[in-house]
Amino acid sequence: MKKTYEDKRTPIWFIVVLTSLLTATAIVLVLILLMHIVSTPSLLQYSGFADSFLLKDPNVISEPYLTYALGHLVKENAILKLDDFWSFQSGFYQTLITVLIATNGILAALAFIFIKTSSHDKAIESAVEHTHIFLNGHDFSEKVKNSVEAKMAVLQGDYDSTANLLDEKLLILNDDIVPSVSSFKEDIPALKNKIENLERYVGVLTQRVADLDRSEFSESTLEIK
Repeated sequence: MKKTYEDKRTPIWFIVVLTSLLTATAIVLVLILLMHIVSTPSLLQYSGFADSFLLKDPNVISEPYLTYALGHLVKENAILKLDDFWSFQSGFYQTLITVLIATNGILAALAFIFIKTSSHDKAIESAVEHTHIFLNGHDFSEKVKNSVEAKMAVLQGDYDSTANLLDEKLLILNDDIVPSVSSFKEDIPALKNKIENLERYVGVLTQRVADLDRSEFSESTLEIK
């Protein structure tokens, strides 16, 4: 069960990349919505910002100095129009969105580089972990057992065939040797009799030779006298 769960686990790099993409999309949508809401005149009027800081109707100004100052600002193009303000605001938010998107892209790139550099170590750790689980699992034990039994069956077959061959060779040798030994056993008494007869013949010859030697010695002695 543990092995099956770990095999179906989502990779870390996929989670990081998916999170970065979702975060970037959410930031872009939120900023676009804010830019659209903030840059509309209705929000400025609702917040009171337009009444406090924007000149909507120049005819209501009655003070001569303020009218002179306003005319001077208009002449020098130093006064900010509402359209210019909205344009500046839109450009500011667009720049902010661009910066945030670029920042998110940089973070995603750094995350990808980090995942790529650490993928080797993660792969080694994952391989060691899966190997440990596999070696301690029931499947590995069954595979080893089946492999050993198959090898033992082959070795047992070789041993049986070799033993049968040796038995056949021993039977053949026994069939060849036993008759020869039996025939030798049958010839032993005859050989024994022959040896005894030869011993008697040798004894007789020895006695005869001794008698002849004594007779010759006696005859030679008589002749000397």
